[in-house]
Amino acid sequence: MVAREPRKGPGRAIKALVIGMGVLIAVLAAVIIGELFRRAFLTDETSPPPAPAAVRSVALGLPEGTRIEGLVATGTRVVVHATLPGGGDRLIVLDPQTGAVTAVIAPTAQRQPAAGETE
Repeated sequence: MVAREPRKGPGRAIKALVIGMGVLIAVLAAVIIGELFRRAFLTDETSPPPAPAAVRSVALGLPEGTRIEGLVATGTRVVVHATLPGGGDRLIVLDPQTGAVTAVIAPTAQRQPAAGETE
């Protein structure tokens, strides 16, 4: 029998390259899975808690005895539903960034005639 010589040439280099790339893919997959696990289940004990937002006091100018019935945040506004001591309701629209009252709505108020309109 004739002894065969090991093949020389690009076949051996390609085989080494494929094995190396497979190992690299496995290592990178392990790193990604480890990072996902760390972010999902471990907390950073050294970071301080977030600072609380500044508390702002807003005077609504409502009479004493007024009851706040509800608050609703709508986009960039906050609507306060207040019941006055005499029985009327008011909806007060606030800008939460500045604390300014942007509108006061009296749902039970009578309709005012428009300019040029007769009663």
